[in-house]
This record gives sequence, C-alpha cells and structure tokens, in this order.
Amino acid sequence: MEDFQQQPVISHIMLVINSGLDPMSEFTEQGVNLTSERSDALSFGSKRRNLIHTVDMMYRNSWNEIIVAKYTGSSGLMECLADVFSTSMIGRNQELPQLICSSYSSPRAMSVAKRVTALFEDMGEAFKKYTRNVSPRLIVQSSHSYFMMQFFDGKMAVKTIKNEAGLWQALAQPQPVYSPFIFDRFADKNSLLSVISLQHKRGIVQIYYVELVDVAQLYILDEKGSLHVEEHEFANEEILLQPYVKFVQASIERRGLAAYEKNKERLNISIECYLLEKVNQTWTFNKVELESDALEQGMQVRITYDSIAQQPHIYCDNKVFSSMDYGNDVYKKAAAYVLKARRSAEPYPIYITDIDVPLQELGVTGSTDVQTIHFLAYKQRVEQKLNA
Repeated sequence: MEDFQQQPVISHIMLVINSGLDPMSEFTEQGVNLTSERSDALSFGSKRRNLIHTVDMMYRNSWNEIIVAKYTGSSGLMECLADVFSTSMIGRNQELPQLICSSYSSPRAMSVAKRVTALFEDMGEAFKKYTRNVSPRLIVQSSHSYFMMQFFDGKMAVKTIKNEAGLWQALAQPQPVYSPFIFDRFADKNSLLSVISLQHKRGIVQIYYVELVDVAQLYILDEKGSLHVEEHEFANEEILLQPYVKFVQASIERRGLAAYEKNKERLNISIECYLLEKVNQTWTFNKVELESDALEQGMQVRITYDSIAQQPHIYCDNKVFSSMDYGNDVYKKAAAYVLKARRSAEPYPIYITDIDVPLQELGVTGSTDVQTIHFLAYKQRVEQKLNA
C-alpha cells in the first residue's frame, strides 16, 4: 500500500525497435548484408542512414500500471526517451528503470538495439547530473542532423538541429544555469567540440585558440557553458589573447561590483587560456599564461551608451567619439584614430576592451541573467563595425 501513497514512477520499460520493418530492406531483398566501419544505427554508413524507423514503448510503473505508446523516426526515439526522463516519471531519487530493448527485423537488429540501449544509458548519466543549478545538454547526431537533450524544471526537452551550423548557433545560446554540453558515446571523440566539452568546468571562462596558417580560430566557453566562436588574422599569441582576457576580466569586474552592491555577494569567475594543437589526429592542450604587464599595454577602447540619444559612445583612451559629433561616421572615425595611434604596423583587428551599457542593450532584463556570452556577442557586433 505504501507505493500507492506516492506518485507512481517507472520501474520497467520495454522498447521494440522497427517492429515488422527492415530499415535495410533495399539491400536485404538483394541478398546483400551491408557492413560499414561507421556502425552507428543513428548515422550508419557513408550516407549516414538512420536505421531507427519506429519505436514501440511499453512501461510498468510502481502502481503496476501498464502504459504503451508508439513513436516514429529518430525524432520519435528522442521524444520517447524524453518522456521517460523526468522527475515525475523516474522520481527525485533518479533511480533508472530496468530497460529491455529489442529489434528483430533486419540483419542490423542487434546493433540497433545496442545503440538505443547505449543512448538510454548516456541519457541516464546526464539525468543524474541534473540539479537545480546544473542543466546538462546531451548532443546526439542522427544522419546529418542533431538533437540536443536538455533538462528544464525536472523534465528533458528535445531540440532538433538541422545541421552542424545550427549546432554551433545552439551552443552559443545563453543559459539560465550552468549547462555543460556532452556528446553521446558514438560521437567522434577526436572532434574539437567533443574535446573542449570534456575540459570545461563551472565558473571558469576558457579561451581556446587554434592556429591555422595566417588565421586563428577562437573558442570561448563561458562560465555557464555557452560557446562563442570567432576567427581573426593571426599576428602572435599575445596580440590575439590579450584583448580577450582584458575584456572578459573587465566584464567580470563590472558584474562583480553590481552583484556586491545588490546582494553583498562576490562573483567568483576565473579565466584560462589554451593553445589547441592537433598531433597524430589527437588534440593537445597547452595552457597559456599571459604576463600581467602585457595586459596593461595597448589602447583602451571602451563602449558606453547614451540613454538619451540612444547611441553608443566610443572611448579610445581619453578621446571620445559620439554620434552627436560624427553622425554615421562615428565607427569609421574611431577606427582611424586607433590605427593611427598604433606603434605596430602588423595588420590585426581593433578590439574592444570594455563595455558599459544597459542590460537591455545586451539583450537581458535582470542582472542575474547576464553572462559572459552576452558581452562577447555585443563586442563582436561593435567590432564588426569598427573593422568594416
């Protein structure tokens, strides 16, 4: 009777994949058994075929109720598992139900069942990491698209992403709490995204760069796990990293002061820099330590905001450029001033070192919502105008 006094939770679950269907029928009918080193049932072979067409689910809960449902396609599989992974279905103790997964209808049936079982286990591991202050994002590739599984308010939500470009955009989105992104076990473990996702830690802004001949790609993971990506002409390591470290430090100090004035709380966010190099198909991390005096050098380019004119002001050290004085040429005039003042003739972009604008300009409404990714996105928009 004790079970009936509590909310029912799933105790056992059965998944039958492709009941009565052969996802490889075009080959089976010809007597061909297609094999491939790319054995992932969600992205099989050179054409990245999805071999999961239907999912029949049956589960029993602690009240001995039997519930059945049917889902279609890879999106249906994700919806099926998302329906299972919630605190209302599994319980707040996060004890996973016993799973039986089977498939009988094709030569690849065993690998299909194993793939779904592995995905269930990976989702279970991600679910166990979910707390009120941590919301993991599990990324699963199916064919040429992706699914991002994330926990909100005790329930898993599914986001369908069409392609790799969409994945980069999704990873750049601000997050309400710390939201590390995790790839399921069938992802390419040597891909750059997989590698840096395993390195990130809560409360740290990590700046990675990869040198590619005359350009450098920057990957910045902020304190909540949002990813900012840029590409710049590469002069040297100091010229590339110094403006970003200086900028992120300024944004942390600005937010820290606001947090202390409001709640007497200290903002504990640190910064780490790494050079990424690929050696024998494996990414290596080399931590970069910038000299403190290097961070004090160079012109300070600061953006403020005139709330009356609703226009930004650009401070280049003590020189001010405003729309009232220069109209539409304000960015061009400020850029010319910075370039003229440079001692080095090396062709590198103009970088902003600080931003002091209202939260609404950053796209947020409350001080607790703002994170480094908001400052980086605003910085990028203004720098595009300065470097046009």
